[in-house]
Amino acid sequence: MADVNVVVEEISVMIDEELDTTSNAVKDRRGELREENATELSVGQVVEFTRHAITYTGEITRLTDKRATIEVLDASGELTLSQLDCVVVGNADAPDDDGY
Repeated sequence: MADVNVVVEEISVMIDEELDTTSNAVKDRRGELREENATELSVGQVVEFTRHAITYTGEITRLTDKRATIEVLDASGELTLSQLDCVVVGNADAPDDDGY
C-alpha cells in the first residue's frame, strides 16, 4: 500500500485535470469495494456497524445498490447506511447456539 502521506503530498500539487483523474480513480475503487461487499449482503443477515463511536447490531431489512436499511436490534429504530459500513455477523433465521 502506498504511503498515505506521499499520496496527500502529491495531491496538494496537482492541477485540475490531475485532480479529476485522481477523483475518478477513487470513485471507481469505491464502486469496486461496494460491489465486492454487496455480494456478501442479503436481507435477513445480522450485521454490525459503528455510528458515533457506538457499535450497533441489526438485521438487514432492505438493500439497494449502495445502501442497507438495518433494523437495530439493541436499540429502537431503523437506520439506512452505506453497505461498506456493514460487517456480517450472522443470519437472523439461524438457530441460537442451543439449537432454538
